[in-house]
Amino acid sequence: MSDSNASAATRRSMRRSRDSGLTLPELLITISILGIVVTVLASSVVVSLRQQASTEGRLNVARDEQAIGFVMPSDLASASEVSTDPWATPCDGAKVCDGIDLSSGSNVVMLSWVTEEGGILTEINVSYHFAPSGDGLTYQLSRIECRSVDGTAWSCTSRVVMRDLPGPPGGAAFIAGVDNGVSCQNGTLVCTRPDWVIEVSEPLAPDAVNDTQFASDDEKKDANRVVVSIDGGGDSAGAGGGLNQVNITAGGTVRDEIDATSLDGTPAFVAARSRCGGPITLIVDDSGSIGSTAMQQVRDGVEAFVSTLAGTPTQIQVVRFDTTSGTLGTTGWHRYFDMRVDTDVTELLDAVDGTSTKLISGGLTNWEDALYRTFYAEDGTIPTISPQTVVFFTDGVPSYNRLEARSTTQPLPLEPPAPGPGWPAPTGAFHQVSFDRADYIANEFAARTRLIGVGVGSGITPDSNGNAPTSTWIEDPGGERTLVERGSYSYVKAATYFGQFQIRQNSRWNTVDLDTYESWDGRKRFFDSIGQWIRVRRATNTEHLTTELGWFEITESVYDAVNVTDDDSDGLTFSDDTVPVSTGEYNANAGEANYQAVDKTYSADGPDWETWTDPEVGDPATYRYTTITSDADSYPRANSAILGDLIADTDTGVPAEFDPVEGRYTNVETANMYLLPRWDQFQGVMTQIALGECGGTLTLRTELPNGSPAPDPFEYVSGGFLDSNDQPLDFVPETVETSQQFISGTYDFTVPNGQYVSVEVVPTPKGDVSAYTSTGWSCRAGIADRAFELIDPTDAGKGIRVEVGANEAVSCTNSVTT
Repeated sequence: MSDSNASAATRRSMRRSRDSGLTLPELLITISILGIVVTVLASSVVVSLRQQASTEGRLNVARDEQAIGFVMPSDLASASEVSTDPWATPCDGAKVCDGIDLSSGSNVVMLSWVTEEGGILTEINVSYHFAPSGDGLTYQLSRIECRSVDGTAWSCTSRVVMRDLPGPPGGAAFIAGVDNGVSCQNGTLVCTRPDWVIEVSEPLAPDAVNDTQFASDDEKKDANRVVVSIDGGGDSAGAGGGLNQVNITAGGTVRDEIDATSLDGTPAFVAARSRCGGPITLIVDDSGSIGSTAMQQVRDGVEAFVSTLAGTPTQIQVVRFDTTSGTLGTTGWHRYFDMRVDTDVTELLDAVDGTSTKLISGGLTNWEDALYRTFYAEDGTIPTISPQTVVFFTDGVPSYNRLEARSTTQPLPLEPPAPGPGWPAPTGAFHQVSFDRADYIANEFAARTRLIGVGVGSGITPDSNGNAPTSTWIEDPGGERTLVERGSYSYVKAATYFGQFQIRQNSRWNTVDLDTYESWDGRKRFFDSIGQWIRVRRATNTEHLTTELGWFEITESVYDAVNVTDDDSDGLTFSDDTVPVSTGEYNANAGEANYQAVDKTYSADGPDWETWTDPEVGDPATYRYTTITSDADSYPRANSAILGDLIADTDTGVPAEFDPVEGRYTNVETANMYLLPRWDQFQGVMTQIALGECGGTLTLRTELPNGSPAPDPFEYVSGGFLDSNDQPLDFVPETVETSQQFISGTYDFTVPNGQYVSVEVVPTPKGDVSAYTSTGWSCRAGIADRAFELIDPTDAGKGIRVEVGANEAVSCTNSVTT
């Protein structure tokens, strides 16, 4: 038994001994496997690093495509006249349009049309203008729109569409078409056309299979095809995030009056494409000035906006702000809720006014933090989803900014910079710096986003007597500040001397560049005619020189030969007391007739001075500092105008026009400024703004019993139309498609206000849909159920007939099983 125990102990000892290390084969196998793993990991890291530039490039390209695609197609479609002359300007040839200086750039394409309303003609010119940026290195493309109402003076606005564009290839000079118009027209100069960035050509035929088959005159009307080259900075063209091309084609507009109840003339699309859809952000003021009572009406208005768009292919994000900002329905930075998903609609409505969370009034008014959260990711980069429309509601003007409080611990971006000295600190009332910083962000994204302003209450709208609340608008805060000035140097070569008295006949005053001048200290300022830097003077020696000569210049080699002490006891010294001279003195002495033995760069009368704002380099003695006191440049400005400035860079924007007879706003699709004296008006306005996005639309979905989209594509063809009197209307059949990738399709209908159309929708097979069986339909207008009729009651899959009103966004779901 003891032997058995000993044997067992020995075996345990052997196991422990073997587990304590690796055999040679095991070690070799381990090393081989580690080599393979390390190689794979290293390759993965290399691939990831290589893909980073491409990924960033694709994001840059996507942003620029969105920017140009947001504004240009509608302009092309509206145009009745097109000009690609580089010297063309949108204000009858003037180089400065309503304060906008166009002289430094060239017109790429100018689109013109005329509208008529109530007998009033409005002439509209839109120029896409290519010009140098403020940094002096890159270029930008701006959209300049000018309007003239019944021949009045031109009113113009400008928005940057694309930034950081490259200059002419190969470093060629940029010749501005606007500034050199006459010379360009007569052929003296060749004005620059930025065809390396954006090119305008004839549109292609509808059935074109290559780039040489252009549209006929009847097909193109006044259309133009625009090819935009966008370089995202990636590794390679196309998917590499480098050079990409976007083709935009649109037909010019032929304007005829069409009866409001007729659908004649509706475009015959192969597939219906709706204006309804895309990401929308509501920016909602919940600052303390609103108060609890009015805040409930704000919540009702936001809920109305969300409910109206329920079922549509829109995604809604609600950003609330007071002292800082936040996003409803999440603790993160962004959250868009899909209005086609019932649970998303319910969750967002609960976040607005639910039992566990709701919008609450309190705090100051920080416009900047709300806009920053809307348009940027938390780290300051551009997010993958950017809103196409932003509705900005407030009851007043900004009183705080991100310098004072922000909703992230991330560092502030470099732009916009902090204000200089003299600007007032926030006091709880209107704060100019807070507005300027918010306006900077709005301007950055205005070209690619539709901004709509809604101002409510006595803090921003005029009272019953028309008296508008105002704030002190500050152009310049004034106060004490230090004025920095720099002397105007004459950058010259000194005369060269042989011996003590001779002067070279070919020596003269010569200009040298500033970099060369400042690269030497005060002891060796000037270049002589044989390439030596000299700026030395010799003391008067009464044994050899007359006292009238004073100090005179010698060559550096002579100086080095006789310089025996570090001080001036040997009669030699360096001159390091350089003094700037006046421009007049320089001009009087800069010529062959003015050879002098005494350095004429000295002036006893003092120099000309220029205000200096650049970095102070060179000799400090050449700058002077003066404390000055200036008056503030300020004036009262209406609070509504301050909101208009943020939204549209004008005092009024495009005001919403209310028709009291019809009880509605008549220009919701174009208006961007709503001013409401009463809080009880807010809910109705938010509903109408939502309908401006999706009113008169029908969205279709195909869903499985679990609510997920059917994976196979379904096509739906619109059938007969009836008006509200059950009279047939002419129509062109339109098709929408649903699939797992595109879970909804939407029709737009022309519906007279206050009326409706009845439309038949029939599903048609596409692909292998025979395996699907329709189990029924459901329809809603917003969040309310909408009645419908089955076209063939015996077959639920045949289709439905449903009414769509001008003030409704209707959605219907075809439920199917496999």
